Formats: sequence, structure tokens, C-alpha cells
Amino acid sequence: MVAAVNALPALLAVLRTERAAREAAEAERENLQGDYEVGCNEARRLSDQLTKLKKAARGVLSALEFYDPDGDDESEDELNAACGELDALLPEVPRG
Repeated sequence: MVAAVNALPALLAVLRTERAAREAAEAERENLQGDYEVGCNEARRLSDQLTKLKKAARGVLSALEFYDPDGDDESEDELNAACGELDALLPEVPRG
């Protein structure tokens, strides 16, 4: 019985350490969950940007296909408009 009583402080220290470790692990899990959600949101945003850029690039390619440098101004206007749409999206793209 005396040994059990003498061991109580050590047992309490172990329990406090375990509790602190559990609380630290829970805080880290919450932090990682937040990082994961931020990462998912950023991935969605970048995917949306890429979709817009691909659509605009397809528009430029389509306009180039029908562009006639010696023809009417309509094909040049379409090409300029398509290039303008693509150019308008480029400032949104992170550079570096």
C-alpha cells in the first residue's frame, strides 16, 4: 500500500503528460485540417483559372483557324477579341 501511495505522484505526472500530448495532437490535427481545407480551396481556384484559360486559348486557336490576313476585317476582329479575352485572364495567373 505504501508503494502505491508513493507511486501516485509519478502516475499523476504520466497522466498529465499523456493529457498534454493528446491535447497537442488534437490541436495539430485541427491545424492540419485547416491547412487541408485551404489547400483544397486553392486547388479549386486554380482549376477554375485553368479552365478559363483553356477556353480562351481554344477561342484564339479557333479564330486563328479562320483568320484571313488578306480577307475581311471580321476575321481580324474575331482574332483580336479572342486574344483580348485570353490576355484579360493572364494577369490572374500567378507568375514566378
